[in-house]
Amino acid sequence: MLRGAVVADLVTAFDRNFEHFVGIKRSRGILNTNLYWDATRAVLDRTGKFPVHYTTDPRVAENVARLEARQPPLEFRGATCRFIQNRPRLRETYIQQAYVKLIERAEREVLIANAYFVPTASVIQALTDAAKRCVSVRLISNSPETNDLPEISLVGRGYYHRLLAVNDSPEVRSCGKSDAGLRIWEWVGQAADEAIRHQGTMHSKFAVIDGMRSLVGSYNLDPRSEKLNSESAVVFQQPQLAQQLRRRFLEDDLRYGREVSLEQAASFESPSSVVERFRKSLGAVFEEHL
Repeated sequence: MLRGAVVADLVTAFDRNFEHFVGIKRSRGILNTNLYWDATRAVLDRTGKFPVHYTTDPRVAENVARLEARQPPLEFRGATCRFIQNRPRLRETYIQQAYVKLIERAEREVLIANAYFVPTASVIQALTDAAKRCVSVRLISNSPETNDLPEISLVGRGYYHRLLAVNDSPEVRSCGKSDAGLRIWEWVGQAADEAIRHQGTMHSKFAVIDGMRSLVGSYNLDPRSEKLNSESAVVFQQPQLAQQLRRRFLEDDLRYGREVSLEQAASFESPSSVVERFRKSLGAVFEEHL
C-alpha cells in the first residue's frame, strides 16, 4: 500500500498505458468496445448461451467474504522509494536493471522470492558474483508440484546446477562465513510438520537486500517479464519494512519449501524420467514466451 508523492508516478504510468491502448483501438476504428460486447450479447440472447457447469464450495465463498470484509490496520512508514515500469514494446529493462544493481551492491545478504524463476545471463552473473563476495544469497521459487505452469519450473531447474556450482569456487570456499554462498529452495506448500499440503502456488515477486532495501512488484525473473509483459515494481529503502519482508521470507516462505542440493540440481539438468525430459524439452522450446 502506497501513499505520498510516489503515487503520482503510478497515476502517470496508468494514464500513459491507458492512452496507448485507446490509441490502438482508435487506429483500428474501434471507438466504443461496448458496442461489440452489446452486439455479442444480443446474438447470444437469440441463439442461447453455452451451459457452464460449476460447483461452489461454501467454505471458499465464506473465506472470500471474510477477506473482503477485513479492514487491516495500515501503519505507513516514511521511505525513500521509486516506482518503476517496464514496457518491453519500448525495449525497456528498468526492473531487471534494478534487480541486477541491487544484487551487485549487496554486502551481506540477498533474499529473492519469485514465482517464475528462469534467470537471464545478467541475473545469473549478478547472483554468482554476489556469492563470491561472501554474500548470503537465498532464492525460493515454485516447484513443479505447486507451479500453475509446471513447465516453467522444469525449465528454471535447468539453471540450478550452474548457480549452486558457485559454492565450490575458491572465492566462496575461502569466505570463512557459514552462511556465505548461494542456496535454492523450491516452494512445496507443505511444512515438514504438516501431514498434507494445504498451500497452493507461491505468487510472490520480491527481493530484500541487506535487510535495508527491497523490491516488490509484478516482475518475474523470467523471459516473459523481460521481453513480453508490461510490469511494475517499487524499490524502497526502509529498514523496518524490509525487515518485515525478511522475516516473512525466512520464517514463513522457507518453512514451506525444500532446499535443492547440488546433486538434485545435476539430476534436474537431465531428468531420468522420459516424461520429465519431454516436458522440460517442450518448455525449453517456448522458454522465451513462458
